[in-house]
Amino acid sequence: MDKYEFNPERAYNEIKAHWEKWAKSVNAKGWIVGISGGKDSSVVAALAAKIFGYDHVLGVLMPNKDQDDIEDSKAICKHLKIE
Repeated sequence: MDKYEFNPERAYNEIKAHWEKWAKSVNAKGWIVGISGGKDSSVVAALAAKIFGYDHVLGVLMPNKDQDDIEDSKAICKHLKIE
């Protein structure tokens, strides 16, 4: 088996191309991203803000009852400058 080498630039470019194609196909004007404070939602929010612009991304905080890391969710939105 060949050794896998992750190429972050290639991965970003492929994600960007796919998302832009999809956004165009549905005439999307913006993105809504659920922000839980975890790694997955943080990465998706950061990619959306970078690809489409922070002013086209709305972060929806996703608390789960008593969520200890809800402040992390708020901090991510603040850092990315998304509403």
